[in-house]
Amino acid sequence: MDVEEFRWVMTDRLGKFMDAGGSVIIPTANELPVGLIIVNYDNNKAYPHVAWFPEATPRLRVDIGARFVMSLKKTHLVMIATQEANLGYFRHLCNYGLLRPIGKVLGYYPDGEDGTLFQSVGK
Repeated sequence: MDVEEFRWVMTDRLGKFMDAGGSVIIPTANELPVGLIIVNYDNNKAYPHVAWFPEATPRLRVDIGARFVMSLKKTHLVMIATQEANLGYFRHLCNYGLLRPIGKVLGYYPDGEDGTLFQSVGK
């Protein structure tokens, strides 16, 4: 797939996602995109998913993640599922008092990997 085709496919899919009530955020650092965040909503809950670009340093990921969760939890209960490889990142956000672990779900992911769930703390 060439760049133009990729751009068209992403624009189409993200547009459909937003038409269905989701939101799309592209965090930046010095005007450089460093990730793609999509959020599904259900009643008062928000389910964010993020894909970090290579330019996102660990420090940027924590800073952006903390600001994002702080903002989103003002209006929604934030629910996040993650794989074991990312537990350190979310435990770090727990250390800031933004999230708390609520349990493990066996076979959560399509490949059978378990997931750990986190939820936001307070408003």
